[in-house]
Amino acid sequence: MMKYPQKLNHRFLFVLLVFIILFVPNVHAAFTISQDDNTEYSDARKVVNPPICFYDISLDSSSGILEVCGDHNVPFGPEECRLEVVMRFKAPESVDSFKFATAWCISYKIETNYPVGYAKLQVRYVLYSDDYSGRESHSSGFTITASTPLWGNYDSKEGIRSMNTNHYTTFSFRLQANTWYRIAVQLYIYLDGEANAWSQVGTNNPVSLDVSEMMVYT
Repeated sequence: MMKYPQKLNHRFLFVLLVFIILFVPNVHAAFTISQDDNTEYSDARKVVNPPICFYDISLDSSSGILEVCGDHNVPFGPEECRLEVVMRFKAPESVDSFKFATAWCISYKIETNYPVGYAKLQVRYVLYSDDYSGRESHSSGFTITASTPLWGNYDSKEGIRSMNTNHYTTFSFRLQANTWYRIAVQLYIYLDGEANAWSQVGTNNPVSLDVSEMMVYT
């Protein structure tokens, strides 16, 4: 049986970190926006929601690191948490599609146990308008789940996974010239039943996602 820390009654839905980049267009339609961990993040915000099982949510404005612990117990219903690092950018010209590349590293452990449990962890890429209206989203290709069927046994997945800017995701949303948008690397966690989300280190150590670079180009 797993041991659970005392649940904290925090009211989080998601936390956004935003860093702002101004782009000077060149003579071509292609454009690139890139930033590393040395740039300070700004415009952090929290959105209130009914109580959920996630706690010790932290963020480091100088490094782009997001951290969160997840501890869920029966008989409570499923809960979700979203943490995002967001880059604001301005399209110099209208384009029908664009590429997004990013570098990140995540340390994780999800686990489920008797009598029933389900956990899912995913890294997503999300495009927003400048007012945070969702426009398009994609999986980064990293999705893991752990599952304990009713009256089943313990299950867990753990590890360290990374992505570099040699890989890219294509967004088909049409960008309008001289318009601001925001693009995010999102950590998504879903827990139901007896389910936890930690780092690879284990119990009470938060899932950690370190986003070090983000690039938008055609």
